[in-house]
Amino acid sequence: MAPPSPSALYLLLSFAVSMCSSAGPVFAVMSDTVPPFLKASWRLWCQELIQLLPFLLQLRSCWSRRQSLPLLSLCGVSLGVHFGAWVWSIEHTTLAHSLLWVSMHPIILNVSGWVLYALSYSREPPSRLETAGTAIGLAGGVVMLGDVLFAADAASDAASHGGARRPTLAGDLVAFVGALAMAVYLVIGRSARKWCPIWLYAFPVTGVAVATTLALALAAGKGEVDVFCLADGCAFGFLRPENLAFSAYLGGGAGVGGHTLLNFLLEFLSPIVVATSLLMEPLIGGLIGAILGVQENPGGWTWTGGVVLMVGLLIVVWSENRAASGGFVERGDEVEGVEGVGLKSAAVADEAESDRDDRGTPDLITNVSL
Repeated sequence: MAPPSPSALYLLLSFAVSMCSSAGPVFAVMSDTVPPFLKASWRLWCQELIQLLPFLLQLRSCWSRRQSLPLLSLCGVSLGVHFGAWVWSIEHTTLAHSLLWVSMHPIILNVSGWVLYALSYSREPPSRLETAGTAIGLAGGVVMLGDVLFAADAASDAASHGGARRPTLAGDLVAFVGALAMAVYLVIGRSARKWCPIWLYAFPVTGVAVATTLALALAAGKGEVDVFCLADGCAFGFLRPENLAFSAYLGGGAGVGGHTLLNFLLEFLSPIVVATSLLMEPLIGGLIGAILGVQENPGGWTWTGGVVLMVGLLIVVWSENRAASGGFVERGDEVEGVEGVGLKSAAVADEAESDRDDRGTPDLITNVSL
C-alpha cells in the first residue's frame, strides 16, 4: 500500500492531536456523580468494543506469539493506572495542572535513563541537552506548586472564579503518578510493538486496562460501585443515554481517532514530529476546557511554571529523538515515494531502533496506542 501524501499525514496528525487534547475537558464535563475511576473504565470499555472487529481480523496472523500475553498484561495494567490516576486528578485539581503534570513522562524517562546508567544497565547516559531539559521541566513543576502552597493566593483565585476548582497537592501528585505509569507503559510496550500488529496489540492491552480501572473503582468505591447494572456507579453505566455520548467520544475519538491513529502515523512520520505535536495537548486541552467552561484562568504560578515546564519537555523530546533517529529526512528526499520534512524511511527507523538498543535508554515515543 502506498503511503499517504505529506499533506494527508499532517492533516491526520492535527486531527489526532486534537482528539487526544479533548479528552481531559470531556472527562471534566461528565457528571460528578460518576466516580473518576469508573469514567476511565468507561472510556476504555468503548475503545475496546470499537477495536474488537479489527482485532479478530488480525488474530490469526500472530497467535503463535501468545507467550507475550504476560508482557501485554503488564502493559495494560500500566495503562489502566495511567488513566485512573489522570481522571482522578482532573476532579481534584485544575484541568491545567492535571494536563501539565500528566505530560511529564519524557522527564521521568530521562531520569530513569540516568538510573539505568548508574546501575550499569546502560552503556551511555542521557545527553547533556536532555538532562538540561529535564532540570528545566522539573523547575517548572516546582514553580507551578506555588499556586498550591501559597494558600492566600489560592483562596483568592478560588473566590475570584466563583468557587472553581483550585490546584491541590493531592491532585497534582496523582497526575504525576499517571505520568509515571505512562512512562512504564511506553517502555514495556516497546518490545511488543516490534512484532505485534496494532490491533492485536491494542485490544488485549486495553482489555487489561479496563479490568485495572474497574478494580480501582471497586476498591475506591467502598461498596458504592457495582458491576452488573447500568447506574452511574456501575461498570456498564456508560450504556445509559446521558453517559453514552461522552463515553463513545472518549473511546472512539480520543482513543482510536487520537492515540491509535498517532501510532499508525509513526510508521510514516519521524517520532520527533509526533512527540513535539503531543506537547500541544496541555495548551489545546486548556483552550477546549475554557470553551466548555471547565478550565478557569490559571494563577500566575501556573502560567509561569507551565511555560517553563513545556520548554523543558520540548528540549527533552527534541534532544532524545534527534539523538535516536539522527534527525529529519531533509526536504526533497524521497521516502518510499513520499517527499517532505519529517517523513522517515524504513532504513532510518531500523537504524534508530538499533541505536536505542545500544544506548539502553528508554524510548520517549515508542507507541501511543492508548
